[in-house]
Amino acid sequence: MNDTIIINATIRHEDISNYFKEYAAKKIQNLEFKYPKIIEAKVILNKQKHLHTAEIVLFCTQNITLQGTTTHEDMHVAIDKSVSKIARRMRKQKTRLLKRNHPREEEHIRNLKLRQFEVGAIDHPIESPADPQPIFEQEDYRVLSLFKEDAMINLELNDDNFIIFKNKRRNNSLQLLTKKKNGHYAVIDLEG
Repeated sequence: MNDTIIINATIRHEDISNYFKEYAAKKIQNLEFKYPKIIEAKVILNKQKHLHTAEIVLFCTQNITLQGTTTHEDMHVAIDKSVSKIARRMRKQKTRLLKRNHPREEEHIRNLKLRQFEVGAIDHPIESPADPQPIFEQEDYRVLSLFKEDAMINLELNDDNFIIFKNKRRNNSLQLLTKKKNGHYAVIDLEG
């Protein structure tokens, strides 16, 4: 659920109640998409004779703007259809992104192991003959050849703690990207 969306609603004719303004805001708040992340929404409700028009414009991250406009005899239906159009366009946008970043068979390393340890593993004695036991182990971690911006989007979409990738701008050098608690990203060069 998107809690931090700024919603600006405009009613063009005074005979439309504020109820519809709140109804449209509630529908937009219920859009549950992680990508593209909605920053701001503009809702314009209009009535001309017996027809109601609901125009919704979403301003999202990555300079993405999505718009849906519907005219109908019932304002509820106009708002619902406009929100449905936008939801469809959001799904389409995400699908385009995933297709563009779809890994190719030759773009991953099969021998890279990913292991996660408990916090107590930091205090593991150096002179110990065995390594601490991982709580999670993955044999085949795919390393994609990406631009740093695409790696950031991949990290957001997959809800991971980090992503290891070959940076296309730096001669495919192996890098690790992680998101810090303050929301900024950190890149570590693994071949430096």
